[in-house]
Amino acid sequence: MSDWRPRGPTGPPPGAPAGWGTPFPPEKPRRDAPPEAAQAPTAPAPNQYQAPYGAPTTPGYRPPYGAAPAAPSTPYGAAPTAPPRPYGAAPAAPPAPGVSPRYGAPQAGYAPPAGMPAESYAAAAVPGVPLFAPQIDPMTENRRHLDWRRIRATRIDGLLMVPVAIALLFLFHGHPVTVWFLVMAINLSYHFVMETACGQTFGKRWKNLRVVKRDGSPAGASAIAARTVFRIIDAQFIYLVGLIAMVITGKRRQRVGDLAAGTIVREDDRPWKPAPSSPLLVIYPVVWIAAALFFGSQLDPKPVTLTNDAYMQQVDRVCEQRMFAEASLTGNASFLQLQQISLQETQAIKNLPPPVTPEAVYGRKVVLKWKRKIDKTAAQIVADARTSNNPRTTLENETPRLIDVMKQAEARMAALGLPHCARL
Repeated sequence: MSDWRPRGPTGPPPGAPAGWGTPFPPEKPRRDAPPEAAQAPTAPAPNQYQAPYGAPTTPGYRPPYGAAPAAPSTPYGAAPTAPPRPYGAAPAAPPAPGVSPRYGAPQAGYAPPAGMPAESYAAAAVPGVPLFAPQIDPMTENRRHLDWRRIRATRIDGLLMVPVAIALLFLFHGHPVTVWFLVMAINLSYHFVMETACGQTFGKRWKNLRVVKRDGSPAGASAIAARTVFRIIDAQFIYLVGLIAMVITGKRRQRVGDLAAGTIVREDDRPWKPAPSSPLLVIYPVVWIAAALFFGSQLDPKPVTLTNDAYMQQVDRVCEQRMFAEASLTGNASFLQLQQISLQETQAIKNLPPPVTPEAVYGRKVVLKWKRKIDKTAAQIVADARTSNNPRTTLENETPRLIDVMKQAEARMAALGLPHCARL
């Protein structure tokens, strides 16, 4: 008989000892329990850290350590029912713009950089963690270290204009003012087109520089046009004016053109997108070159002739008197006599009153230029003959040089319409 009594619904009876109505501990079998041999063996319950080995069909079965799994593992972060997605494949449905598939929407104020898709930015964005280091404000950055690079870039661009100037001199021979205006117009057009299209000339590209607005945004055609026109002022005295303006502006390093256009020159190490295209990119160069041709044609000296200028008639009469003086020499005139007559002719032209018309000023200048050249060549020949052991031979050997100079002078006098001055 067992002394175990079930506990009543109202609790143990009064005076019951401690532990009355509680079951025996597990190690003390009950007296009315069946024999141990008749009890069916029970398997220990599996837990989350260790599972029993056995058949794969056993509930809670896990393969032994090191064995290959029976089914492919689920990718990290994917739903249990979703099939594995190959690395690099596009997702089944693209995430919403600005929403990260892993972390959700980024914090307010985060926007994808220029040229970067919003989906790619959102996929890599972590709330509270910036993807890029903050950039320096263009208005406060120090650009003093770019001075020598800007000077070298200007030299490179200037060297590119040398072959252009040489070609124009051959093309517009005898029109020096037109050539000067054209070189200036082509130089301005070169800087304007290059800096508007890509923000840098060949010299700036070589030195890794770029022209932008003061806030770092691309400069448009209007701003670059203003910066280019003021280059005429900055380039005075071999860009001394522009250099002084850069020093005065301190760490901003802006020349007069930059101050007028609101631009700066900074390092080309940031993302850049050209400004919208403008018809000024074609209009300005055409206007500048056309203006250079017009003003050059107006200011270039015109060839003068004897028939339309009274002053040049006086110059030709002086040359006629020189011809009479040479004809009055009896016999073979010596070299020294001819030299003396030529010097008197040059001095007589100098003693004429100053001309009034621009054509006469130009004609008198050309005549005196070639007369001085003839007198200088004759003086050198006479000096060489006096220092030589054989003066006659020296005169004979060097006289052809004087004849060549006189032929060139005759051609120029004939172009001026001076028949007597052309007969030397």
